[in-house]
Amino acid sequence: MAALLPMIVSAVVADIVGEAFFGSAPIFSQMPHGLVVVHSADYLQVAVLGLAAGLVGTGFHAILYKVEDICDAGWKGRPEWARPAAGGVLLGLILLGLPQMYGVGYPVMSQAVAGHEVLWFLLILVAAKMLTASLTIGIGGSGGVFAPSLFTGAMAGTAFGIIAGHLFGPAAGPPAMYGVIAMGAVFAAAAQAPLTSIASVVEMTGNFGLILPVMLAVGIAGGLARQLSPGTIYTRKLLRRGIDIELLTRAEPSRQQRASPFIPAACTAQAEDMTAKADHGGEDR
Repeated sequence: MAALLPMIVSAVVADIVGEAFFGSAPIFSQMPHGLVVVHSADYLQVAVLGLAAGLVGTGFHAILYKVEDICDAGWKGRPEWARPAAGGVLLGLILLGLPQMYGVGYPVMSQAVAGHEVLWFLLILVAAKMLTASLTIGIGGSGGVFAPSLFTGAMAGTAFGIIAGHLFGPAAGPPAMYGVIAMGAVFAAAAQAPLTSIASVVEMTGNFGLILPVMLAVGIAGGLARQLSPGTIYTRKLLRRGIDIELLTRAEPSRQQRASPFIPAACTAQAEDMTAKADHGGEDR
């Protein structure tokens, strides 16, 4: 509660200030609004979408670090200052063939969810965004995973909705609904941040009527991803360096209570161990 109350106040103040300068329209103003799950049976499809989103988010997680390993191995022994330039040439060639990958991709997401892209192209965009986002980070560029996760989820979810429409007809609901839901589910699978996923998606799209199905898909996707992959797309880099920040939370409750007075000492010991490894030229350096 000590952290929650200041967060609530700051969020409200920030929203009021933001509306004064930028208006109250959602970021994805071109996306369909007022999307809802009409039939209760559609929640079964939302659950299946959650499983699919969990696989997509975990796949993004794996591809990101695989591409990073390939970039490290391919550039080993060469000057690091030239790495972004050489990788940028490769990335630029991809953008020439697929300009939809340029930038954050919000306009492309809006167009896709609005139904302006065909199924096969949506699947291409899913794979391409994972590759280009991973390559951007792998070559030493500056980039995050929030927007790419939303992009991947929007494309994959819309494709899922199109397939569901072919299988079940109009009763399946509009593909846009699945695109919006999958935006939050894929990010939840990658980052293990369910509350952020739920709040961000419904606010950014203006579809507050989808809170319940988004919650369902986010919960399933996040739970599946947690079983399939250790850590999150953020903490995996630390795990690869031998630092497990979730170690205490996975310990037994009684053990946590006994160890809690000595957490600073444990952290210090781990840091000293990491420093010693680095001094001896280990991988952790």
